Amino acid sequence: MYFLLTTAAVIAYYIYMVMRKPEDWLHYIHLLPVIVFMTYARLYGMQENAWDGAFQLAGLVAAIVIVILWQHHVVMDRIMLGINLFLIVGAIGFLLNNDTILDWYGSTKGGPLFCAVAIVGIITTMFSSRGFIGVVAKKRELVVYSSLLLLAATFIALVWSVSAESQGIFWAIVVPFILLKVMREKLIEHLL
Repeated sequence: MYFLLTTAAVIAYYIYMVMRKPEDWLHYIHLLPVIVFMTYARLYGMQENAWDGAFQLAGLVAAIVIVILWQHHVVMDRIMLGINLFLIVGAIGFLLNNDTILDWYGSTKGGPLFCAVAIVGIITTMFSSRGFIGVVAKKRELVVYSSLLLLAATFIALVWSVSAESQGIFWAIVVPFILLKVMREKLIEHLL
C-alpha cells in the first residue's frame, strides 16, 4: 500500500513540476526512469515476472535520460545518477541473464541500489570538481567535505536498507532515499 501511494505521489509531483515550469523539463527528466520503473512494477503487481520488464524498460529510459542530459550539459543529481546506474545494471543483468547480477539484486532490495549510489558518490567525489554533491563552491574543500558527508549518509542508508528489509520497501528504500535527497538539498543550501 505504501508503495502504491508513493508511486502515485511521485507521478503527481512529476506532472505538477513539469506543468508548472515546462521550460525546466531538463531538470525534471532525471526522475523519469524511477517513475517508469515504479509504475511498470506496480502495474504488474510487483510479482516475479514484473522485474524483468521493469528493469529493462527503466534501464533503457535511464540510458536515454543520461545521454539527453549530457548533450544539454546539465549536471545530473548524483543520487539519481546512482539510481540510474542501478537500473541500467539491472537491465543488463536481465538482458544477459547474468546470474551474478540477478542473484545480488534478488538477495536484497536496497543493497544494490544504495551500492550504485555509493559508487557514483565515490567516483564523483574523487574525480569531479562538483563532487558527489553536484555543485561548484568557492572552495573545493567545501565541495569535498559536503560530498564526504553525503557519501557517509549513503553508506548509512545502505546499512539501514539491508537491515530494514523485513520492514518492506517503504522503510528499506523510500525513507532512506528521501532522507538522502533532503540531506543533499540542505548541504547545497549551505554551500551556496
